[in-house]
This record gives sequence, C-alpha cells and structure tokens, in this order.
Amino acid sequence: MSPIGSKDLRCDTLYKSMRIEVYSACWNEEILMPHFLRHYSQFADAIYLFDNESTDSTLDIAAKCPIAKISTYRTGGEFRDDILICLKNGVWKSSKADYVIVADTDELLYHPNLIGYLQNNPQFDVFQPTAYHMVVGRIPSPKENLISTSRMGAISGKHSKMLIFKPTTDMFYYPGAHKAHIKKGRVSYKNELRIMHYRYLTLEHRLKRNKECDARNKTNKSLGWSKHFGYPKHRVKREFFETIERAYNVLQPRML
Repeated sequence: MSPIGSKDLRCDTLYKSMRIEVYSACWNEEILMPHFLRHYSQFADAIYLFDNESTDSTLDIAAKCPIAKISTYRTGGEFRDDILICLKNGVWKSSKADYVIVADTDELLYHPNLIGYLQNNPQFDVFQPTAYHMVVGRIPSPKENLISTSRMGAISGKHSKMLIFKPTTDMFYYPGAHKAHIKKGRVSYKNELRIMHYRYLTLEHRLKRNKECDARNKTNKSLGWSKHFGYPKHRVKREFFETIERAYNVLQPRML
C-alpha cells in the first residue's frame, strides 16, 4: 500500500489540467482520516484540514500526508455549528483552484474519472452529488481502500450536499451544510457524482461517536442544531438496521 497522499495514487492523468482543493474540519477522526487523505490525494492538489482540538492521533496521521495543510480552530471544547459554518463559508473564498470540495471526514466524493467528468461538464458551477449512508460492518484497516472494500449503502437525500463547486460561485451554506443558498452559479442536481458517507462503521462505533459528540454539543443544543448526536440508543439502532435493509452495492453499473 502506498503512503497516504503519495503521488502515484493520483488518477485521471490524461485529463489533469485543473486544480482541485479540499477543505475539511475534523475532530478525533483517527479511524477515517487515513481513508479521507488517501482518497482525496488521488485527484486533489491540496487538502486543508481545520482541526477542532483533536485529542487522538488525527494530527499525527494528517502530518504524514504531503499535500495536507493543517491548522487549528478552538471552540473551548465544544462542537460549535455557528463557528463551523462560518469556517465552511469562508476558508475557500480566496482559492484560485478550478473547483473546491468542502467535505466532512466521513464523506468521500466519488466518480471513476472525476477530473474528466468535471471537464466534460464546464457549464455547471456547483454539483450536488447523490449521497449514500455507507455500512461497513467493522472498523476498517487504515491501509485498505475503503471504497473498494465497502460499497454497501443506502440513498440519503438529506446528505446530498453541494460539496463541490467553483470558488467563483456566490454561495453559502446553512448550519449543518446540508443546504446551501446559491446567489450566482448554475447547479447540477442530477449527475454521476456520489457522496460515499461512511456514517455506519459498526453500531457500537456509531453509538460511541454520538455520545462523544453529544458531550460537546451544549451550545448547539441551545440553538436546536446537531440534535442527532443526542438521539436515544433505540433510535440510532433502528436507523442503523433500516439502513442495512435498504443497502445495496452503490457502484453497480445500473446506478450510473
């Protein structure tokens, strides 16, 4: 397995004539960070990580990626959507890239030839890929290719975010980034792009992650944001198994 972010993982070499930058905020993502960095290093020129005071090995992992640029934003130990949305709406504004991707660490934007697809669809300024809640069933090895080994997922319209766009677009996200307001720019709502949202590794991991995030969610609760972290165990369990029941191989040819 090549090192995280190594150049020989890059794809689309026949089309490579555009710059893509990735922007992501993170907190304690040591499990998914290797997969996030390896995936986006295939076609991105730079990955900008905004760490929210991680206490695990997230920063050590990120430091090994040659195209990752790391900074820290502080929120006093809380998960603050009001601060996070300002970050997501501002950090890419001065970018000179052809496209920027604003994604969470568990969101992998997928197309077998992303550069070529973007070059063949220059009329669009913003793409809203179809999102899928992916179910892995185990804690993945940091060295595996997650998209190759875990392709079972179920469509989630709510998570079909406008996460890839030209930085010249006049747009802003609402809290949670599930919705965005486009002041200027043409949006592609139906396209071949997918968001592989690795929400469900195992049920135990989902419950543990929710509990950890809910403990940092005081201000958000007062504003009515990120309430899903506080869902009771029975609801999380129900949603987990409902996703499994609806899941299928999202990369089968019939989905193109």
